[in-house]
Amino acid sequence: MYNIIKKIHREYAITEEDIREVEERFGITFPQILRKFYLEHNGDLIKSCIFTLDGNNYMVAEMFYIKHPNAALELIMQWDRQDGFIPAMMVPLAHDPGGERYYWNTEDESVYFIDGLDIENPVFVCKTIDEFFKLIEGADPF
Repeated sequence: MYNIIKKIHREYAITEEDIREVEERFGITFPQILRKFYLEHNGDLIKSCIFTLDGNNYMVAEMFYIKHPNAALELIMQWDRQDGFIPAMMVPLAHDPGGERYYWNTEDESVYFIDGLDIENPVFVCKTIDEFFKLIEGADPF
């Protein structure tokens, strides 16, 4: 799929049923590209990277995964919805080394970076999840 995988962890493999459970619980539908990524790489470590947008550097350290003990997408979504600061249409995708998050928008698949200290001003990263994967694939390692 993409050359972003650093280490494979098959013990975190999931099924279509696992994906459907998350979709039903949160009222979302994962795009096909993300379904495929989770089915093939859920829990795998990605290559940490840094890229530049509009003169600012952004890092990606880890993806959020389904049914994962350390980076559980469902837990982050639950917290986000309970807090009410992040709109329900935003789904966690990845995070940087400091825990700041990248989200994808369920309405159009666009990807945003949201700094926890500046939630009101999400930074547009790219138009699609596919573009996000390509962006981190071509980014510099850190």
